[in-house]
Amino acid sequence: MPPLRDEYLSMLTPDDLELHKYILWCRNKLIAHADAEAVDPLPYVATDLPGDMVIPETNDSLAPFTLEVTQKVLVLLENALRWAVLLRRELEPQILHLLERRQLNPGDHPHHVGT
Repeated sequence: MPPLRDEYLSMLTPDDLELHKYILWCRNKLIAHADAEAVDPLPYVATDLPGDMVIPETNDSLAPFTLEVTQKVLVLLENALRWAVLLRRELEPQILHLLERRQLNPGDHPHHVGT
């Protein structure tokens, strides 16, 4: 997936931009290119807790996702989704003539809507 366009990042508030950078930093730690930077949580099911709770053997104290951070991330993602949908609506009419046309489900009638 290509990076987000500068247009999207320029619309973020300073707090949202910092959160965006933090999310990228956390992502990079989880899929680090160098093993020394990677954090392997080593999850296991705690049999002595109710409800088969999954517990990480290793925690990364530098990257906690508290309820507050999670709520902020949700708002940021909802705004990003809204932006992406609006951009798609804007761009699709401009490229329709360039795209191959074919049925999604070749065995179905072209105008048949599944039930």
